[in-house]
Amino acid sequence: FLEEAAREEYQSADYSKPGTLTFTVPLIKDESFVWMYAWCTTTTEILDQNFQNIKLKFMIDGKEVPLDQLANEDLANGGQQCRLYYTALSDWPAGEHHLSITATFTRSINDGTADYPAGDYVLEYDVFVKP
Repeated sequence: FLEEAAREEYQSADYSKPGTLTFTVPLIKDESFVWMYAWCTTTTEILDQNFQNIKLKFMIDGKEVPLDQLANEDLANGGQQCRLYYTALSDWPAGEHHLSITATFTRSINDGTADYPAGDYVLEYDVFVKP
């Protein structure tokens, strides 16, 4: 996962409010990573309800990646129901790359255990690839 190669580490509380979390990722050219957004809830019904109020936007170097070009999967994980949008990234060109995932919560939602306020939850990735 791209976050695992980042210099920064965040706690679960950091993900529970609108705002931007930035990941600095130094890479060598031949590394491959999964780039993913996951949302988990206590039930499938809540997962479906939440996604009526979650708008996702994936960007790479200023270009939007349509959600239909990403893998999408619903699965059970640790007693929760999760929805994942993801892709594998490899063959990085040398230089600097900017990636982001914005999850806009159009209204406050509850995952079955906690409340999340409306707003933009942004994950930014500054990827530096050695030539």
